[in-house]
Amino acid sequence: MSISADVTSSVSEKQNVTNLNPANEKQSASLVEESELNARNIVKATEKNEHGGSSVIAALIVNFLVFLFKLIAALIGKSSALLAESVHSFSDCGNEAMLIFGKWFSQRSDPDERHPQGWANFRNVSSLIVALLLFFVGGLYSVMNSAAKIEEIIAHGGFSPLDDTGFWLGAAAIVFALIVEGISLSVSFKEARAQMKLEGLEGLTMFQFWKKTKAAELATVMTEDSLAIAGLIIAGIGLLIARITGNELYDAIGGAADGAFIAIGGIALAVKIASMLNEEAPHRHIIEKMLNIVATYPGVKSVISYEITHKSEDFIHPSFKVEVDKVLQDASDNDFFIEDVINGIEKKLYEAFPQYTLQIWVEPDHRRGLDRVPNQGHLEPANYEE
Repeated sequence: MSISADVTSSVSEKQNVTNLNPANEKQSASLVEESELNARNIVKATEKNEHGGSSVIAALIVNFLVFLFKLIAALIGKSSALLAESVHSFSDCGNEAMLIFGKWFSQRSDPDERHPQGWANFRNVSSLIVALLLFFVGGLYSVMNSAAKIEEIIAHGGFSPLDDTGFWLGAAAIVFALIVEGISLSVSFKEARAQMKLEGLEGLTMFQFWKKTKAAELATVMTEDSLAIAGLIIAGIGLLIARITGNELYDAIGGAADGAFIAIGGIALAVKIASMLNEEAPHRHIIEKMLNIVATYPGVKSVISYEITHKSEDFIHPSFKVEVDKVLQDASDNDFFIEDVINGIEKKLYEAFPQYTLQIWVEPDHRRGLDRVPNQGHLEPANYEE
């Protein structure tokens, strides 16, 4: 026997009312109230989606301005490092556009027969595409371009003079880019702090948060901004050494090092997003709180097994197989049915996690001697303190 509830539709909750004892008006009223609560939870989750993403918009504006400035400075000053940086900034503009499209598409593409859960996970897909673009365009292309410049200089004796105009233009471009990229990164960090509170991750460093967060878009923008600033510093060092020695070779070396660093960052981001696409489990405190709610609900003897996964940033799919009290299994003429236990569990979970869209599956069962747990397993839930 399997009874499910999908928070994406409150209609099914209302239909459950007709399955109860008609004489139990109090239970029917409570389920109608539960249906309304589910609808409010859907609205809250939608509002959360709509209000996020300020870091993506800020990054798009910043990267376009930086791209123009770097490109002009690179062409006038003939700087390989700056040309590599301009390619990186242009790639980032496309990356931000991809993130915006991914968010828009995931929110406006309704479930259908082929995709019953909609396209919520497309936000992670768009972030993975961005990670690949970071590697191939922002990183690999920059390395190849700078390597060609290094080969050209070596072919001419290993020395190429750096003119004053190229140096000052390059220096100005790097300083300008550092300022605006720093502003963009501060916007990302501000949004990250708000996300920490939402996910219950307060007190973590930004790097720790980046590793743990389920917000793919935010993690992507944080990666881009951090790589941009680190790349600018590397390019600046190369340009400074070229100025001191008078040899443009070091500027080209700085461009190659910049591209290699960005490529490595793209790989790290791709690995993180790929893990999220594989539907990671929620944070430990969320799992423990859910298990505590289910295991301590009246009528539940124990949690036999469970599986709780993130479908997307704010869409969680908790599944539980629970052992109910024997008296409930035999009390077909009692006012208190197994269905009431399941509906009560669902309501408690919705109330406890209003920031998430939940698709809950609860299956009542009894333990068998050969029961095996093929998923996350059975955990004795710890008491959860608010």
